[in-house]
Amino acid sequence: MDSDRIKGSAKELGGKMEETAGHVMGNDEARADGVARQIEGKGQNLYGQAKDGLRDTANLAEQAYGEARHYVKRSSSEVGAKIDTYPLPSLLVAGAVGFFAGIIFRRS
Repeated sequence: MDSDRIKGSAKELGGKMEETAGHVMGNDEARADGVARQIEGKGQNLYGQAKDGLRDTANLAEQAYGEARHYVKRSSSEVGAKIDTYPLPSLLVAGAVGFFAGIIFRRS
């Protein structure tokens, strides 16, 4: 949890208390200050939530990158092993793919 969320919640609570005290005492200025403090606290809390969200997103992206990297390495090894096992069919497939890619891209 981000410190801005904690500070914002504390400001919001303090603002509610100040607003209530101003209401009980009939002091409109204290009530207005309390409301302003609540708004400031809500803003700071939202800012902290956004920072937490970005941090979580960055962690998920890093985890997804690591998993994708693992699968690409594994797939590359498997393809290499198949090419070593079947070199002639691999050459024919690669040639056919290149031939058809050339036809498709030449028309564009």
